[in-house]
Amino acid sequence: MRKLFFTLEKLRKAKQQIFRIINYVLPIKAIIFDNDGTFSDTLDIYIEAINRVIGTPMSQEFIDRVNGMDATTVAKKSIEEYKLNIEVDDFNTQRDSYLMDLLKRCKPFPGVVELAKKLKQKGYKIGLATSDNLERTKAKFENKQDILPIFDVIMTCDNVKNAKPDPEIFIECAKKLGISDPCNVLVFEDAINGIIAANRAGMASAFFANGKKN
Repeated sequence: MRKLFFTLEKLRKAKQQIFRIINYVLPIKAIIFDNDGTFSDTLDIYIEAINRVIGTPMSQEFIDRVNGMDATTVAKKSIEEYKLNIEVDDFNTQRDSYLMDLLKRCKPFPGVVELAKKLKQKGYKIGLATSDNLERTKAKFENKQDILPIFDVIMTCDNVKNAKPDPEIFIECAKKLGISDPCNVLVFEDAINGIIAANRAGMASAFFANGKKN
């Protein structure tokens, strides 16, 4: 399955080039965006909250390894990696106590809203598929309600049994968008686990380099 690569700078300056690539090389009918790190600039907020629970900064290698996974899996791996004497539920409770107010301040990446709007105007179905739950997803858009109508479907981890890198969330999102052939779907992702999930679903993937990583 075809893979594409976009930097944040390219997203800002070359939207028409993106449209030409999509139209020329892929029979795309729907676009699915990941949220955290792809649509919304939230990665630093999550890192800060988890670092507070752990009591030490996470390594970049560990961040890359768990990026895109659901909260429970990240908690389990954090407890194991940093040998914490804490239960998963307590880890998530502490993390969420830091997160909820912080997430309300997050913003979309520059250019991504405009890109999604133009894709929608051109007739593409637009989905959002996030590994986070509905409550925290709502918090991220609480002060940005005008953005929500862009999405024809919003899928969270509450809607599926298996988290990324399992392809379930992308498969179910495509179904909700009315797309039966995965070849007709392009997924924008910033995490390796998300790219793996998209490819396992048989969908084209575009790796979104958001400038948070080298």
